[in-house]
Amino acid sequence: MRTSPVSYHFRRFVQDRIELDATDVIRKVAPVISLDALYDAFGVSPDDKETLLKADERAWYRHHNTYKVQLRGFGTIREVPVDIKAPLPRQYGYITAGSELAPTFKFTQEWSILHYITSEVIQYVSRTAVAGVFPWLPDVVREEEYNYEKDAKNRNFHAKYSIRQSEDKRKFHSCMIALTLPPKNIPVVPTVAREAIALGNKLYTQFRLLKDRPIRNVMEGMIRVETKLSDDYVPQHIKDAVEEMKDFQNTLRFQNAWD
Repeated sequence: MRTSPVSYHFRRFVQDRIELDATDVIRKVAPVISLDALYDAFGVSPDDKETLLKADERAWYRHHNTYKVQLRGFGTIREVPVDIKAPLPRQYGYITAGSELAPTFKFTQEWSILHYITSEVIQYVSRTAVAGVFPWLPDVVREEEYNYEKDAKNRNFHAKYSIRQSEDKRKFHSCMIALTLPPKNIPVVPTVAREAIALGNKLYTQFRLLKDRPIRNVMEGMIRVETKLSDDYVPQHIKDAVEEMKDFQNTLRFQNAWD
């Protein structure tokens, strides 16, 4: 059975939308804590903390740094990025599941998993199956100002997402229309991948609750811990599940080519 794939620009739209939403909500929940509490959260020893706090009295010493932090107890061995306007010795560059900052990193990990799994799996899903594989996506898309009846009225939308060619607009429009119809031709998705995709239900519920929350101000003497979306958060077993699905779908395509 031959099915129409999701267009490149629709995939890019979905990926960009998740990235923008994730970046926005991660910044809104970024903790603002004292330098003393920051060092406690990273398990800095009392002696090292005393030295660092004294050094911080020199105004020039504190500046933004992007650190690569190891997560312990998060199911991944890769280091992840975080911006902190404070010095942090390399030997303390890790976060445990019991740290005060663990919820922030866990939240960022979940958004990173959702971005990764959606970006990868949507490449192997027909446009008629998208709503079935990603049941939370139609609600997200409906929040966009998009005219389903007259595509000519989508000039601003096309400009926003850099969709310029008429053929690209036509294919994109077909994908948008498909989201409003009952899904069909739903592919086999490994359980691990389905569970990762299901994070969209929880995360977008939280996103809507936090949508109007302002980003917290950083008062004098306080530190904002700014985590970042990254594929390095994604556990290997999820990446393995994606590869399993890719291999299966590629085998089907090869077989269908000879039918």
